[in-house]
Amino acid sequence: MVHRYWIFQWILWIFWTTGISRGSDVQCPTQGNCTCIPTFTRDYQIECRDQTNSAFVFYVQPNEHLRIECQNSPKWADFPVLNVLRPMKMNYLSFRICDLPTNISLGEISRSLGVLETKKLTFQSYGNLTSKLTKEHLSGYPDLQRLTLSSNNLTKLPRNLFENIPKLVWLDLRENNVQLPAGIFKSTPELEVLELGDNNIAEIPQGLFSSLGKLRFLNLWRNKFRKLPAKIFDKLDSLNSLDLNSNNLESLPKGIFHDLKKLETLNLFMNNFSQNGLPEGLLEKTSKLNTFKLYSNKRNLTSLPKGFLANLTQLHTVELKRNGLVELPEDLFYNSVNLVNISIQRNYLAHLPERLFSGLRQLKRLELNFNELTTLLDGTFEDLESLESLNLSRNHLESISRNLLRSLRSLKTLDMSRNRLKIIEDTSFNYLDNLRVAIFSDNQLTFNTSPSFFHEFGKNSPFHACINLEELHLARNNITEIFNDWVVITLKLRILDLSHNQIPQIVAEDLQFLSNNIRVDLRDNLIRQISLATAERISRFQMNPRDVIILVDRNPLDCDCEVYNLIRYLEGDMPFASNYFHIEIDNLTCESPQWLKNVAVRDLKSKYFKCEVEEPCPSDCKCYSEPKYSEFVVDCSYKNLMNPPNEIKSLEGHRLVVDLTGNGLKDLNWQLGADTEMYKLLLGNNSLRELDSKELPKNLSVLELHSNNLTYLSPSTLRYLSHSNLSAITLDDNPWECNCNSLDFLNFIQTKISTISQSDRIRCRNRNKPVIKMIAADLCPTNTTTIMIICGTVALLGIIFGSVAALYYRYQKEIKIWLYSHQICLFLVTENELDKDKTYDAFISYSHKDEEFVVNELVPKLENGPRKYKLCLHFRDWLAGEWIPNQIARSVEDSRRTVVILSPNFLESVWGRMEFRAAHRQALTEGRARVILVLYGDIGNTEDLDPELKAYISMNTYVKWGDPWFWDKLRYALPHSQKNANRIFARNKPTIQIGEKNELIYNAINKSPTTTTPPADAINIKFICDDKKDLNGEKSPNSKTAFILSSEELIKYNLKNKVQCSTV
Repeated sequence: MVHRYWIFQWILWIFWTTGISRGSDVQCPTQGNCTCIPTFTRDYQIECRDQTNSAFVFYVQPNEHLRIECQNSPKWADFPVLNVLRPMKMNYLSFRICDLPTNISLGEISRSLGVLETKKLTFQSYGNLTSKLTKEHLSGYPDLQRLTLSSNNLTKLPRNLFENIPKLVWLDLRENNVQLPAGIFKSTPELEVLELGDNNIAEIPQGLFSSLGKLRFLNLWRNKFRKLPAKIFDKLDSLNSLDLNSNNLESLPKGIFHDLKKLETLNLFMNNFSQNGLPEGLLEKTSKLNTFKLYSNKRNLTSLPKGFLANLTQLHTVELKRNGLVELPEDLFYNSVNLVNISIQRNYLAHLPERLFSGLRQLKRLELNFNELTTLLDGTFEDLESLESLNLSRNHLESISRNLLRSLRSLKTLDMSRNRLKIIEDTSFNYLDNLRVAIFSDNQLTFNTSPSFFHEFGKNSPFHACINLEELHLARNNITEIFNDWVVITLKLRILDLSHNQIPQIVAEDLQFLSNNIRVDLRDNLIRQISLATAERISRFQMNPRDVIILVDRNPLDCDCEVYNLIRYLEGDMPFASNYFHIEIDNLTCESPQWLKNVAVRDLKSKYFKCEVEEPCPSDCKCYSEPKYSEFVVDCSYKNLMNPPNEIKSLEGHRLVVDLTGNGLKDLNWQLGADTEMYKLLLGNNSLRELDSKELPKNLSVLELHSNNLTYLSPSTLRYLSHSNLSAITLDDNPWECNCNSLDFLNFIQTKISTISQSDRIRCRNRNKPVIKMIAADLCPTNTTTIMIICGTVALLGIIFGSVAALYYRYQKEIKIWLYSHQICLFLVTENELDKDKTYDAFISYSHKDEEFVVNELVPKLENGPRKYKLCLHFRDWLAGEWIPNQIARSVEDSRRTVVILSPNFLESVWGRMEFRAAHRQALTEGRARVILVLYGDIGNTEDLDPELKAYISMNTYVKWGDPWFWDKLRYALPHSQKNANRIFARNKPTIQIGEKNELIYNAINKSPTTTTPPADAINIKFICDDKKDLNGEKSPNSKTAFILSSEELIKYNLKNKVQCSTV
């Protein structure tokens, strides 16, 4: 890599040496101790170094500038004589950090380098030349116009120092310690600029400048003058600028400036003028004066002479700051009509004469800040019609009258910060149409002091007429609200600083700024609420983002319910609102409630957020709103309550949740209103002994009763729970009594198992077996005596029944004809009253593998036949996404029958078995046959079936697909309406009436179970229809009827002699 670098340097060297030889004005030296380094700008550097590491370094810009720098004080005797330049003119020659040569002039050095003519010469040794400089050093520059000898620590200069440079125009002697002898400038009559600053000069000889008639700039700053001769500036007829700043001048003679007719700039700042050190009329002859600076005087001036700056019609800028002024004469600026800038800041002015600025119609900038002003008269600014910037900050003003600023129609910037302003009249700014920047920070403003501020669209501030306002700074005031005009009137507003005020809350409407580019600073206020409830409504059409930034950090925010929408906004759940305004919360934390104190708002999640609500809320309870779920939680948990609160109200738009967990309640004993609706009722971990359905609210979805002392639920309570909309209930960890009175409780648990949490933990007292796994016999076992009585009764009834059956068998045709002709017990067949609220005639339960049979065979025949049935089918009538067990339970409950397509595929289906159980339990609940079994295919040995299904098949018959009378049997088992039944009797004059077919039931009971499914042809019922077609349009042959009845039904209802069955 190093090798490549040197190759590149040699190529560059060859290029430049070739270029130089083709006609450049420079050539590199041939001496062995000098090196030449070219640059891409055609400048180059020559370095000649001796054995002591001292060097002369030449920086050459051809035809422009030759700079010679000395390193380590080389000796001029060793100065290399180089033919670096062809003889030519060089505009600028400079020597830096070099000793003054003794035996050779600077001109000779220039000529040895090929420089023939120079107009500008600089020699800066940064050393201590004292009195070593002589006129010989400056010989050889007859055309020199500009000479800089600064930073040489020169002390004594010879009188003839400049004799060899008579064309000198510019002389810079600053930063020395020179003593100027009289007559030193006689040989420089062309001098126009004389820089004598920072020389510690204490006295100037009389007539020192008398030969400088062409002098335009004279700088005498940072010297040690205490006084000046009265005639010192005489003869300076051309002087334009005089700088006397940073001296120790205590006074000036009255006529010292009278001959300076062309004086335009006068700097007298940072001196030590006494109160009488500036005489009246000091500037009366300086009619061309344009800029006057008198500031930072070392002692307090207190005041200025009358008319001190009067009648100066060319005067443009005046600076009088930091002078300790206490008062000003009213005619200070009289008739100086072209004044543009006045600065009187940082004084002690307590008041201003009303006509102080009279006639200054061209004034554009006025600085009166850092004074002691308490009031301003209405006419103070009356003539300042061109004023663009007014600074009155850091005074003691308390109010702004209606007319004080009336004339300032051109005002663009108004700074009245750090005053004591409390009152601004409603029309104070009515004429400030062009105001762009208003700074009123650090005052005591509220803008609530005048009723005129009220507007039909809201309250306006005094700035309502400033329609071009771009910046409004109101930090550190007592403002309590965001005013209407800032939002909807000042359309150009870009900065609204309301930080460190007393704004208690903001709502979305406060942020509805019509300006599309604005930064609103609301930090460090008293904002306890940020409500964005209407943000989505007001921003619903905002498709593109606006540059509206709202800063709300460092506020004592209450993380109550109102903050919920702010959380949603921060989570990006309000996209249009995010386009409408951008709220920057930075490190904003919650001040309350206590459990959220100091929690960062950005860490809150809407999904888990809850907020405390005080009203309506019962005493001794805490109430919360969970906005995400629209729930109002009345939390009375673990409060040692013996009685629940009687009056519980919900929050509008919320579902009520009452949590009474962990108290000592023995009963509810509360009086809820008839219209009280409750979503959740949590009663776990109490001492409840009973539960009355009258004490339970309407529309309850969740009920927790675990860990109480409940032993029994009354039938009315069970009915309430069974027919309610409960989606979850807990009953575990209670000492339940299990006896014959608990059969309804068992049935409830088994039918509502999908809604009961921890159902396996519901146990009877002194028993370990879960209730869910019990059967009726476990709850209500029979003793021997009871069995004998029952058996005897059954035997007697059997004999009677047998006799009746024999008679019936002998005369069954005649009996049935009589029954049907008299329509006795016809309701047992039609079941209209019991089933009038059910949606479907039948729910078809089948395996999805048998769907072709159901869809192509079963459904068309039943839905499109003479008697059209309304069927419930999985694929058509179920709701997508709902829990399947709930769908099954609802389908069974809403159907008059459940038709089970019993096939090998069905026996393999988990959902099929669940549907069968649901239908079976519904039949048990209602005490009627509901299930119709249709055998489709060979199901094999029944001993391998599910115990519940096996028991059902063993005690009931079925319809077999392929039976010639399949459709007749199936339609007979399906529901019959009263209307259709009447039609059958009217047309066919039936010989029997379908009713309680007890003989068939008891035949089924007495028959011992078989290992295979009993045939559907086991029972014959004959219809005599006069050889005409029946309701279905076919002849009615002898039919075989299957009875569908479970073993539990037999046990439960046969004992009561109230058996109801359906036949096929």
